[in-house]
Amino acid sequence: MLEDLNAFIHSNPDARELKRAVAVQMFLKGYKHREIGESLGVSSGFVSKWTARL
Repeated sequence: MLEDLNAFIHSNPDARELKRAVAVQMFLKGYKHREIGESLGVSSGFVSKWTARL
């Protein structure tokens, strides 16, 4: 799954989709929702929404 996310991140110029993909990638690597939100400048709700879809 991480390889697929990496490929998507490197091939997609849409900033909104990139934030979503990076949030999921960071979650899969073990980052906490708070850390992800602070790093990407998004709310914890944003992180929860996209990581819940796994």
